[in-house]
Amino acid sequence: MDIATMQTVGDAIRAIRLGQGLEQKDLATDGIPVQVIDLIEKNLCWPPQEWLNHFAQVFGLPVFSSQTSNQSMYHAAQLLCDEGLKCNERGDQPNAADMLMKAYDMIMAYQFYDLLPQSVPTLLQVLSLSGRGEDAVRVGMHAVTCMPQGFCQARRDVLIRTGAAMMGINDFARAIDLFDEVLNEPTTDSVTAIKMLLNSGTCYMNMGEFEQARHLYGQALEIADELQEPFWLAWTYINLAAVELEQYQAVPAILPYLDRAEQLAIEMDNVAVYAAAVHDRGAYYLYAGKLGLAQRLIENAVEYLGEESASAAYILDDLAHVYILRGFWRKADETIARMMKIADEIHAVRVRALAHRRQMQKSARMGKHDDAEKYFLQAMDGFLQAHHAFDARRTLELWQKLQRPCAAFGE
Repeated sequence: MDIATMQTVGDAIRAIRLGQGLEQKDLATDGIPVQVIDLIEKNLCWPPQEWLNHFAQVFGLPVFSSQTSNQSMYHAAQLLCDEGLKCNERGDQPNAADMLMKAYDMIMAYQFYDLLPQSVPTLLQVLSLSGRGEDAVRVGMHAVTCMPQGFCQARRDVLIRTGAAMMGINDFARAIDLFDEVLNEPTTDSVTAIKMLLNSGTCYMNMGEFEQARHLYGQALEIADELQEPFWLAWTYINLAAVELEQYQAVPAILPYLDRAEQLAIEMDNVAVYAAAVHDRGAYYLYAGKLGLAQRLIENAVEYLGEESASAAYILDDLAHVYILRGFWRKADETIARMMKIADEIHAVRVRALAHRRQMQKSARMGKHDDAEKYFLQAMDGFLQAHHAFDARRTLELWQKLQRPCAAFGE
């Protein structure tokens, strides 16, 4: 018996066991101790046919032998897929990622490509949620090239989720390429087109290319208006307001966008949309220097959102900004600490860098120049690690402002 076949059977036993949620002791008998099961799964011990018959009985398989090892591996891959999907439905993303990643490795090793459509879209989602964005990008780019013909919807889902994973690791240029590919497919529906335009616009905005972002948001608005889709109309208005805030800060032209977004959010009873619109309104008053009103609105947005997520972290960033400008040091520290906690939970280098930028700003305004410089360097290092050049540039501009005498206001 060659080594490859031995590994096939050993891997199959372990994979089926894990897929069925069994422990090694569940396979053990008086004549097959747990230690031997471990050796079999590590391909250090070759089981005789009578042992394979016992394993088949435990697994509920009709037969388990070296001649059926490839079928067993296919069955094991299916079981791992199913178990991973069940974990995801239960909200157990880490275990879902582990199970689906094992299934994916087996699918690729044995070329069971017909299992890709049912497993990879969810795998990409849970990898991203588990802070494994780079793994999601690697898996997505590989899987889309191996996807069998006839799975157009699954391939499109993989492209979209791979692009989203690229956004998560700030690889905006490559994300735009994938969103464009989806957008240009003849079978892409109007709602998916809106999503791709908004995603690409956000990528351009994060790269500081505001005119391109504004153009794509305008295209999304035309489609959403034609469809009269309130959800996507609201998000398009919010994105149009956001790009004006990023480029011009306190420009009154954003207020009609936010009025409409808030109205739609109320009609839909959608708290997440309403929180985003209220946050953008608070950011407008922040840049307009109306700090009391800005604080109230942004605090409300945090409360409405009611979760510790990347979206919450970006709202908290503006809230920390307000507290610092108003000299509310304790509240600023508490808010920055929340940002740090979120950064740790979702493995977000950019969020941690944003928190360091607020620590830099706070230390500078308190006259703690050594601390300010330390946090400036940490923020810059984080943004560069995250490949977020626009944030790095903004941080440098803020640092330069803070070095001027009587610097009172900063981004």
